[in-house]
Amino acid sequence: MSGKIKVLYIVSTLARRGPTNQLFNIVSNLNDDDFECKVVTLSPEAEDTLLPKFLQHGIEVKPLNLSRIGGFFWGCSSLKKVIYLYKPNIVHTQGIRSDGFAKWLKNKFGVKAVSTIRCLPNEDYPLQYGKIVGHLMAYRHLTILKGLDEVIAVSKSIDQKLSITTTVIQNGCDISRFSPVSDDEKLDLRRKLGLPTDRIVLISVGHLSARKSPLTIVRALMLVKNRKDFELIFLGDGELRPECEAVSKNEDNIRYFGRVNNVDEYLKAADAFISASLSEGLPNSVLESLACGVPVILSKIPQHQEIFESYKDEGLFFEPNNENALSKILTSLTASGLRSLPTRTIVENNFDARQMSLRYQTLYKSMVN
Repeated sequence: MSGKIKVLYIVSTLARRGPTNQLFNIVSNLNDDDFECKVVTLSPEAEDTLLPKFLQHGIEVKPLNLSRIGGFFWGCSSLKKVIYLYKPNIVHTQGIRSDGFAKWLKNKFGVKAVSTIRCLPNEDYPLQYGKIVGHLMAYRHLTILKGLDEVIAVSKSIDQKLSITTTVIQNGCDISRFSPVSDDEKLDLRRKLGLPTDRIVLISVGHLSARKSPLTIVRALMLVKNRKDFELIFLGDGELRPECEAVSKNEDNIRYFGRVNNVDEYLKAADAFISASLSEGLPNSVLESLACGVPVILSKIPQHQEIFESYKDEGLFFEPNNENALSKILTSLTASGLRSLPTRTIVENNFDARQMSLRYQTLYKSMVN
């Protein structure tokens, strides 16, 4: 074909979370000579949105401002108008709601439809919505995906576990934003953020939910005899926050900061990152920590181990939901031992956001040609 390839991205919102960051990584690195793009959001933005970041980068965003009920009644007609005006070659979506619209647009207008699947529906949805509703949603989502032209899995682990055919394009990290700092800069950041300069600072980032298993981290640290040598910081909010706070109410070195818009500063100020997740896509926060030169302590799930695929003996892993195993790792931690672990080279060699975007661009070209 001649001319630029027009890609229409459809998402629920541009909420400040991993999938939105990955969407920005894809779109902001598109080659302007070959591609033109527009982002459509289905629902109104919440206060914590990355919309300004997209606009500041010159990315066109069209908000439909539909509620979920409104989307059910008027979503198709609203998207129909966008299709007629923009005339995209490809519709790219992520998430069950936007994927459903992509399938409809493909069948109605013959537009090429691609989705990025960032989780394992059969694992994640039951944890998030309950077993019955979760499994029904997973079945529905996988049925939708089968009707699209391409499905992209963000990790090899997802590709291997899904019952549908996918192409693997692993998540990427903005290595210019997430980068190591010197020891002096780390101390300055700790003072700025109100973090101790005489303790090993541990950071955990993510929604405080059953899938992320934050209580495993809290209870593990409470089992460590020298736990006062550590400062544990949680960045994120969620339904398990009250229970976590109740369990650790007598521990003055376990703190909950909620959602923040300067995660990169906290990561750069930390000595180690911890994730006890039971299921993931390919976690942004782990890649970002490594890019900042911060070693990671991770639950032993395939999505975590995949990051260290080229470094078979590296990383600190513990069995999921096993607070005793994590406690043993924490007990043996030393600042010098942490500094010896591999970090940034893993991301530079395998998970650079620019390379990820190039892989999507190659896919787009193959779809229209």
